[in-house]
Amino acid sequence: MILWIFKIFIPLFLLGSWVALTRELNDPEQLKMTTEKSIKANDQLIQMYVRKYGAAPTSMNELRFYAKSKGREFVVFDSWGERLEFLPLGKINYTLRSFGADGIQNTLETESDPGVFRWGQAVEKGLQYDFEKGPNVMRPSVVLFAGADDQSRRWHAKLFLDQVTGARKLLVRHKTKTKLFMLAGHDAIEEFLWLPSGDRLIFTASGSARYGDGLWIWDLKSDQMWNLFELESDSGGYNPATKAKSLHIALAYVSGDNRPRVGVYVANGAVSPVNPTEFFGIENLIEYEIQENDKIARIPKREASDSYKAKSTYFDYSWLTRGTISGDGLGSNMQRVWLNLPRTGNWEEAMQYWQDFASKNAQSPLAAYSIWALSMFYADASKAHRTSHPSESEALRSFSNELNGALHAMVSAPGWMRAIDQPMREKDK
Repeated sequence: MILWIFKIFIPLFLLGSWVALTRELNDPEQLKMTTEKSIKANDQLIQMYVRKYGAAPTSMNELRFYAKSKGREFVVFDSWGERLEFLPLGKINYTLRSFGADGIQNTLETESDPGVFRWGQAVEKGLQYDFEKGPNVMRPSVVLFAGADDQSRRWHAKLFLDQVTGARKLLVRHKTKTKLFMLAGHDAIEEFLWLPSGDRLIFTASGSARYGDGLWIWDLKSDQMWNLFELESDSGGYNPATKAKSLHIALAYVSGDNRPRVGVYVANGAVSPVNPTEFFGIENLIEYEIQENDKIARIPKREASDSYKAKSTYFDYSWLTRGTISGDGLGSNMQRVWLNLPRTGNWEEAMQYWQDFASKNAQSPLAAYSIWALSMFYADASKAHRTSHPSESEALRSFSNELNGALHAMVSAPGWMRAIDQPMREKDK
């Protein structure tokens, strides 16, 4: 009798346990909670690493070795069997996330992915691009590349770079949905601006082994990217993507129209060194109009030339200022320091401030621009002392050339900047 009971009870018990376990394993909320728990434990381990070494690990493998040395477990896969994504973002910043049950990046229309996003200071009111002033100057205020809000302040976008590999990543964070982050798919993004709609960005990119050089649109609603150089419908026979495998490319402007226009400077990437005055000249300016149904039309050269004549010279330092910044946004602490750096007065004191900024913010996308500015300052000082103090003038020009050489070796600097011969002044020509 007892044996008969065991023969029936044990299989039923095992079956019930299996059913309960299966339900638990297939429960979406349970799967998400398990993944979040694993990510939280991993994050604690990463923070231990940061406290010990003063920097975040550079790869998942480095984390696994560190976990093993501490007798800790580092979970590599989420509850859906997919590998967690670990992305270093500078010295101590990083993201660690799962792509959830669907295996794809979240958007505004979907549930936020489980993860931790340590990307530094959260800016309440970020800087914003001025769509009215932007088309009237040759270059946007480069401080925007270190972080900018869209026009409705729903999103904040920020560029991160890796000084070792040269990778340049663009992330956006939603202002109210604090767990909603998105990462652009391209790994060599150099400069970006928001488009007027607030749910799209435009960015330049070059030097990637996976993606093409060009001018890209990133749509946050669909998480899709398009290279305008490959989509232009009225190119007049000109397609930069087919004429050169690599490109030097820099943003010029974005307009705030219903059919926004985008300007960009483009040159063949095989040509180096590049004269800055020529690179930022009318011959290299390409302008597009984003029309209905995402039709892309290239602006005729004559019309582009007329708009170019109204622009200020690139060499007036306007790109260092708030020239194309609108609204009352203060930006991050670093951006506020940048906007208060001196550009007039005692040139020796001014250059010391810029040198200090470059050294203290080496992980920022602004580091390369500050070195570029220093090189221009030294070139200006050299010209000012050319007649009265020729030997000092020559030393200053030498400093300018040395800084430019440093830019050539800086893998995280934009490609066009690394190709520039020297930041000579237009009036020196």
